[in-house]
Amino acid sequence: MRIRLSYANVAATLALLFAMSGGALAANNYLISSTSQIKPSVLKKLKGKKGPKGGTGAQGKEGPAGKEGKEGKEGKEGKEGLPGKEGKEGTALGYAAVSSSGTLDEGRSKGVISVTHPVAGLYCFDLSFNPNVAVASANHITSNFKEFAEAAAGKADVEATSSACKAPNDDASVITADGELLDDGFYVVFN
Repeated sequence: MRIRLSYANVAATLALLFAMSGGALAANNYLISSTSQIKPSVLKKLKGKKGPKGGTGAQGKEGPAGKEGKEGKEGKEGKEGLPGKEGKEGTALGYAAVSSSGTLDEGRSKGVISVTHPVAGLYCFDLSFNPNVAVASANHITSNFKEFAEAAAGKADVEATSSACKAPNDDASVITADGELLDDGFYVVFN
């Protein structure tokens, strides 16, 4: 095919060049500068998945200390609690805390008129009632002995236990021992 230069060929070539340069001009004037210019359905397709979390950066320097805050207001006074119930009195007829010398601790004793200590390891009790049972235990804070030989209640049992507790008013006795008679502090309960 032979190329001939004619008016029609030149006009067609010029028209093609103008058309191409006009499209380029239009492209420069109509650039997308915001997501509001894109159709929402197309925008969804353009959004990708979240990538993996990046590593932790280096720790920055500590900033200056802040100003001390104002002192807070004093709080309201709390409500007073309900008073507790007083416990019921125990059922023991009597009890006593006795030192190794036979001294009665009156603040921790009830129903005991007196205590005598006629011989080593023996304590005789004059009570305000007639006991049936006596149970004694060591005062573990001051005690040297490991066990009691015997605690007796009632005149017949006391007389059978020791001849030293034969006074008419001796209602109970306690013998403290650790293999042999030994003076020591104890507690005793009578019923």
